[in-house]
Amino acid sequence: MTDVTQGADALDENALFNAAVEAETLDKFENPPPVKEPDKPAALAPDGKTEPKPELKPEAKTDDNAPVPPGRLREEAEARRRAERERDDLRAQMQLLARQAPPQQQREQPKGIDLFENPSGFVQQELKPYLENIHTQFQMQREAMSLDFALQRHGEEKVGSARQALEQGMQRGDPHAWSTYQRAMGSHDPYGVIVKWHQDGETLRNIGGDLDGYRKRILEEALADPEYRARVIEAAKGQAAATGQHVARPVKPAVASPSLGNIGAGGGDAQTVEPSDAELFRAATQAKRR
Repeated sequence: MTDVTQGADALDENALFNAAVEAETLDKFENPPPVKEPDKPAALAPDGKTEPKPELKPEAKTDDNAPVPPGRLREEAEARRRAERERDDLRAQMQLLARQAPPQQQREQPKGIDLFENPSGFVQQELKPYLENIHTQFQMQREAMSLDFALQRHGEEKVGSARQALEQGMQRGDPHAWSTYQRAMGSHDPYGVIVKWHQDGETLRNIGGDLDGYRKRILEEALADPEYRARVIEAAKGQAAATGQHVARPVKPAVASPSLGNIGAGGGDAQTVEPSDAELFRAATQAKRR
């Protein structure tokens, strides 16, 4: 007996030789292609008709060696540059935020005080929120009373201007404004402190650094006022009458015919009369300047 298959289905030597010679390659002869199975019948649809078999489209093969259009290259370059700019902008914004943001310090919450270890500290810990609430309410009432008093004394316009000036100064970081705020919060009349600070500032701005020049300017403005000049004249008259001073002035000759009572008078001394308003005003202003 041999290992060769015996029977009718066994190929003889001639058939094997012919198959080897007729095969295109030795590989196909040694590894013949698999036999295709017959197509299965298509599934039936619910209505009894055969469902159409989907057509398989052949995949499009891309040629790696095909030239790329110039427009496509330009679009890719612009997209890459845009992505790089966005990346740089985002990185700069993150660095800016990192510099501006203050470092977050993790604060550990204090542990509660034990009643038996520290009874006094435990009582203070329990009463602290209530005391802070009472202090806040008292501060609000004090500010409300101070505001009412300031409105009655100075008026709504001055109080509003003072508060607005203080808020603007604090926003600018003005040390004088901050010190005024601290003094106001510690005072029994906070709005009074704020209004006084604002009035002092307005006065200083009006006067400037030259006090003598400010005085001269005020005097010139007063002398230009007719009402003030009339008051100065009245004051000078009262002062002259109190001291008994008189201003002598010559008598002007009369234009009309002489009176009979003056016949035979060879000319007398100058008569004593009351000073005029202009002379009194001139004497008063010259005395002040001296």
